[in-house]
Amino acid sequence: MRLVTLLLLLAVGACGDDALNALPNPPVEPKATTGTIAGRACDYSTGHWFVGVTAALVVGGELRTTTSDESGEYRFDDLPPGTYEVQVTVPTGVEVWTTGVTAGAVAWVGPDTCAVPLGNLRGRACNEQTGAWIAGATVRLDDPAGTSTTADPSGRWVLPGLVAGDYLVTITGPSYNGTRTATVRPAETTDLGPLECRGASGGVSGRICGAEGYWLSGASVRVVLGDGTMVETTTDADGRYTLVGLPDGTHQVEVSRGSFNTSFSVTVSGGQITHISDPVCIPPTATLAVVTGIYDKVQNVLTNLSFVVRGTYGPGGHVVQEPAGTVDLIQGDVSPYWLEEFLTDPAWMAEYDIIFFNCGVNDDPIYFGEGVVTTAIANLRAFVAAGGSVYASDWASEILRLAFPGRINFQGSDSSFGAARLGLSNNALPATVVDQGLATALARTNLSINLNLPEWVVLEPVPNQPLNLHILVTATVEACSNAYCFSTTDIQHSPLVVHFDDGAGRVLFTSAHNEAQTTQDLRDVLNYIIFEL
Repeated sequence: MRLVTLLLLLAVGACGDDALNALPNPPVEPKATTGTIAGRACDYSTGHWFVGVTAALVVGGELRTTTSDESGEYRFDDLPPGTYEVQVTVPTGVEVWTTGVTAGAVAWVGPDTCAVPLGNLRGRACNEQTGAWIAGATVRLDDPAGTSTTADPSGRWVLPGLVAGDYLVTITGPSYNGTRTATVRPAETTDLGPLECRGASGGVSGRICGAEGYWLSGASVRVVLGDGTMVETTTDADGRYTLVGLPDGTHQVEVSRGSFNTSFSVTVSGGQITHISDPVCIPPTATLAVVTGIYDKVQNVLTNLSFVVRGTYGPGGHVVQEPAGTVDLIQGDVSPYWLEEFLTDPAWMAEYDIIFFNCGVNDDPIYFGEGVVTTAIANLRAFVAAGGSVYASDWASEILRLAFPGRINFQGSDSSFGAARLGLSNNALPATVVDQGLATALARTNLSINLNLPEWVVLEPVPNQPLNLHILVTATVEACSNAYCFSTTDIQHSPLVVHFDDGAGRVLFTSAHNEAQTTQDLRDVLNYIIFEL
């Protein structure tokens, strides 16, 4: 019996092995050897993803590019494992992301969400009459939500997470009601309110002019007290100011607007307001260089503001006209002297506070890509970074396009010479002032601008401009759709006057200019923007 049982077990075992060996092996999935990089680029001015922007990276020594789709997403598939640098070109510049790729995985770069960054507002509530901080003061904004907060026992308050823009801030407390204006900027904290709270005291009032017959609005009028506290105000549209908070004694009053400044002394006594009956004009002492051009003469604006031409520099040498003047003309209309001699001499450039480039400078070296342009552009960039200011009109935009790429978005290709010269002649273009300071100075927001020269430089609409570009005047303009002007198009909200800060300096551009285009509206704008530099 044992033998039979053993034989049966062996037979079953053999049969079982045959059955198992007959079963098919399960399929083996191939192991992934490559990975993916994907991402999105955010337009922080609108809170939407960029569509159609270019992303690039290098794979095995070769450049690979793609563009973002309708949802704003871009992807690079089939990437060998390793570390990659992704460069995404957006209208405001180039975003660079570094990430590692793992086989079979997707590496995401860039932001996860897209929204206009919020800002913050903070300050301290002071009763200027009693000189005491207002504990428990109510601080309320004029926004639709009626945003408000309560000051702490020391008068301090903060309002976080605000949409960028201008606000009227109302502060109320026991026996106190006051208002302030504040501008909240994206991703920044704006401070509002004094560092010290002082009671009622004396002050000074008067009027500031930029030149005889030109009242200077938006000028800073300030006094630095002995303890280092600064008391400051600004002039109104008629150049008037009242500076309060000054103790009895003699004070040095400093006045400035852009690159222009002056000072005077005043004596305050008995806690009264000292009124200065005669206007104080900022003297024309800033040193200015004007590069001449065929189609513009900004020097006419300067001489109307009491500046005096000192002399002229050109291929033929230096001609002195008035040794006491502060404006030098650099010949730029008939030769490239301005670029090959002036802009290649940084020591010479450093003698000036502002350099003006008229429309119609001889830009042959730029067009032909001459090597000297690189040195000239680097020097101009360094001049602004060190605190100098630059003014360029119309076709002189070629200088700004090379020196400050991406800071102003011109119509057409920003990498092509003259691509933005698309504007059609219009001798009565309706324009709108969008800068509050300029609107206050002009006491109006509607202008008529004479752009009666064809092929003037057109800028892309406001939504396509960098966030840090300050726009003063806009218009709906008619422009050529291409270089040959086979068709035209209307561009709404196209900026006509803009400026931006770079380093310690400022750059201003205007599509309109003085020569052959001066209307009273334009003359008023040009007078104002000179003092923006």
